Amino acid sequence: MQADNASEPLEANLRLRVPQQNLDAFVEALSELGTVERQNLTAQDVSDQLVDLAARVRNLRKAEETLLGIMERTGAVADVLKVAQELNNTRAEIERIEAQRQDLSNRVAFSTVNVQFQLAGTAIPETPAIATQLGNTWQSASHSVSRFTLGLLKLSLWLLVYSPYWLAIAAIVWLILRSRSRRSTRARAVETLPPQP
Repeated sequence: MQADNASEPLEANLRLRVPQQNLDAFVEALSELGTVERQNLTAQDVSDQLVDLAARVRNLRKAEETLLGIMERTGAVADVLKVAQELNNTRAEIERIEAQRQDLSNRVAFSTVNVQFQLAGTAIPETPAIATQLGNTWQSASHSVSRFTLGLLKLSLWLLVYSPYWLAIAAIVWLILRSRSRRSTRARAVETLPPQP
């Protein structure tokens, strides 16, 4: 995973070897992990190279047999050493070519898949300039004041629409309180009257 700087998304690069018979299913499974932005499939025909390497190995094996035949004959030590050295070189070349053939066969049996994953929405925004921050704050404050004012206006309309009910409730409460007040005033007045002779 890498992110070169704070504004770049996180990404991962993978190089995978997939058996050739499973390549289509693997590519389809990868596409289910997210959105495929780009897909590029390339193929390289290595059959000519395989045929060429097989022919070279056959020729080197014949040369090896010839050199072994020469080694079996008796001769000068220097000649035998030269033939032995040539035999070693031939065998090394056979091994090198066999390794190439094995590598090409492996490439045919397996596909190399390079995958780049990029996490969506992970970019960290840069901090805006002070002027931009102040402008954004001004906009937010203005928007908040207008919402508050609108809320007060709506509340006033609700109160105005329901005002007959509020007035009726207030009148009933006032009448009840007034009635209680009169009763308590009369009761006090009766208690404070001197007894009559």
